[in-house]
Amino acid sequence: EALERFRKRLGKKADLLEGLGVELLPASLEIGLKAPYRNSSGVAAVAETLRQHKEFSDMRHGGEWLNRFDSLVSLLKLTAVILGGFLLFATIFMIANTIKLTLYARRDELEIMTLVGGTSLFIKMPYIREGAIQGRLGGLLAVGGAYLIFRTFLHDNLVTLLMTMGVGEVMFLPTGFQWGLVSAGMLLGVFGSLPPLRKFVRMRA
Repeated sequence: EALERFRKRLGKKADLLEGLGVELLPASLEIGLKAPYRNSSGVAAVAETLRQHKEFSDMRHGGEWLNRFDSLVSLLKLTAVILGGFLLFATIFMIANTIKLTLYARRDELEIMTLVGGTSLFIKMPYIREGAIQGRLGGLLAVGGAYLIFRTFLHDNLVTLLMTMGVGEVMFLPTGFQWGLVSAGMLLGVFGSLPPLRKFVRMRA
C-alpha cells in the first residue's frame, strides 16, 4: 500500500521506482495530527510519547527535516512580506505618475471644465476609474504570472518535496484569494490616483 501511494505521489516520475520491491520501504505508521499540532513541536511531542513503547524505541520521524522546512517557510513568509511591501509602494508610485502625466497632457481641457463649473468630483472620477482599471489589470497580471511560475517551476518540485509529509497534491492559491488580490490591485489603483488629483485640484482652486 505504501509503495502504491508513493507511486501516485510521484506522478510522472513514478517510473523511477521500476524494479524496486516493497522491501525498499521500512515498516511505518502514519499518524494524522490535529491542526494546532501540525508543527515541529507537535511532531516531537508525539514521537517522544511513542518512543516510550518498546515497539517504537528506534522510531525515526524526520523531525530535523521538518525543522528545516519550518525555517524555510518562515523565510519565505518574510520574503513575501518584504516583496509585497515593495510592490505596494511601487504600484502606487507608478499609477500616481501615470495619472499625473495624463493630467498634464489634458490640463487645458480640464481648465475649461473648471471654468464652466465642473465640480471637483466630476473632474476626478474619470481618473479614479482609470487608476482602478490599471490596478485591476495589474492584479490580473500578477495572479496570471504567479500561476505561470507555479505551474512551470514549482508544482512538480513541491509535490516531490512534500510527499514525505503526506501531501499528495499542491494546489495554487484559492479562487477567493485570487479575486482578493485583484480587488486589492483596484484599491491600490484608486489610492495611487488620489495624490496627483488632490494636487491638481488645489492648483486650480
